[in-house]
Amino acid sequence: MTPPERLRTRYGVLTIGFLLLAALGTWLVSRGPLPDPAAIPPLAPVTSSTEPHPSTADAWHQKIASADLAGFPGLLNSILLLENADERTRMIALLMQRWLKEDVDSFSIFLDEMELNGLDLWGQLAPAVAAALREMDPEVTNSKGLSQVLERLLVRSAESDPRNALAWAREFLSGKTLDATLAAITPFLATIDPETAIDVLDEVQSFPNQMQAANGVGVALGKSDFPLAMTWAESFYSETERTFAISGVLQGLATRDSSRAAGEYHRIVEEMKRRFREQVLADRALAGGTVDEEYEGLSPEEIEKAELAKPNPNLVYFENAARVIARELARMDPAAALEWAKSMDLYQGRAVAMETIYETWSAVEPETAFQALMQEDERRPELAGKVFTSWAAENPRAAAVTVLTLEPGLERDTAIEGVAIGWMESGASPSQIAAWAEELPAESAVERVRAVVAAEAAYDNPVLAWKQVEQIRNPMKRSELFQEVFPNLVEENPKLARRALATIQLSPVEIEYFQAMLAP
Repeated sequence: MTPPERLRTRYGVLTIGFLLLAALGTWLVSRGPLPDPAAIPPLAPVTSSTEPHPSTADAWHQKIASADLAGFPGLLNSILLLENADERTRMIALLMQRWLKEDVDSFSIFLDEMELNGLDLWGQLAPAVAAALREMDPEVTNSKGLSQVLERLLVRSAESDPRNALAWAREFLSGKTLDATLAAITPFLATIDPETAIDVLDEVQSFPNQMQAANGVGVALGKSDFPLAMTWAESFYSETERTFAISGVLQGLATRDSSRAAGEYHRIVEEMKRRFREQVLADRALAGGTVDEEYEGLSPEEIEKAELAKPNPNLVYFENAARVIARELARMDPAAALEWAKSMDLYQGRAVAMETIYETWSAVEPETAFQALMQEDERRPELAGKVFTSWAAENPRAAAVTVLTLEPGLERDTAIEGVAIGWMESGASPSQIAAWAEELPAESAVERVRAVVAAEAAYDNPVLAWKQVEQIRNPMKRSELFQEVFPNLVEENPKLARRALATIQLSPVEIEYFQAMLAP
């Protein structure tokens, strides 16, 4: 279970050390006590020279050489307080030589805790890790675990320093890891050096990585230079690649001019539909009028009509653009945003646009959004889910009361599920939501809420999660949630886990897999 995303404050260098130490307190206690500050000899003040004072350097070398693994986070915390940037980097590099060699997994945990607590140390760690790797044995630096940590570190550091991140990736990574890292760095590079970013994109080999990078570069260019961005995006030979790139361009444009992005979206989609129709007709003509088996019994005119009714499959890649444009339009004028969304057919992104508009609208004006939703003639159940998720995140009690005014059925069940999700996002505990679920009038809705509670409680409260899972009637959903809950239940309550495994319906292979977790 991951807590909801929240805005986090980034701290200056002098305060980062203290906050980092506090954030890592629980983790450090589990791995051993911090060194006694009284036992650490006082250090000479740092001079203004780029070279550390000899006695200071000697003291740091000694401390790094003698520290045990449990003391590495605390020692890094102390180093981060050094005012001299060059000295700070050198000392972090020395510590990294030990940490990455002796226990790269604990360094990965350190990064998890750092990220969870919103501390931005990527720009300080990346150059020090690069310096450390140059002094380490190649057999250590080529390990899979270290490559994965380095990939993560470089991608995050690219947010502030993409040029160096790119250089370090080329220096220390190879193969699939390098390919994925280049793809992730390229969009950041495009914000400061579009030409180089486009060249780097040409180096990316994997198709999924190419699409990720093309979309990211498109976003960056769309924010700064729309004509240049479209010229670049239209240069792709493959329509699939072209669509990914254009989708990114429209996303970038939408953040600074949503009205223009909406118009360009409509124009480009209509052009893609026209090209697709022309290709369909050309393919039919090339086939010589033969009738495909699926159209047996239809006239040539009917076959052509059926073919032309098919959507361009590449339009699905515009969904992200539809979401971003819809969100930006809804922030300014929800009614106008809805008008734009309804001008499209389902294959142009209308469904995702409508969901995004109602989700955005209901986060600000939930009652108004709900009333507008009730006026929709052919509304999809997912719309109610979006409205009530956003509503419950801000005012769960009002959302919980209003949701029961809906007619029984799929729409109400989906909306009730949305209330459960939003209510927990507002800070409610899974046990509170589980208690609320028991008051609901329809078992179908209760089951949906139980699934939400089980997924949310799987990590922190696996016993509660299992109690929800065992009451779910849908065997596929029960099996899916069981696999999420069981590993944590084994840790929390092995006896209950054993009983749970005996009652769940799984394949022999799955049962054998979970039984292995119970082995002493």
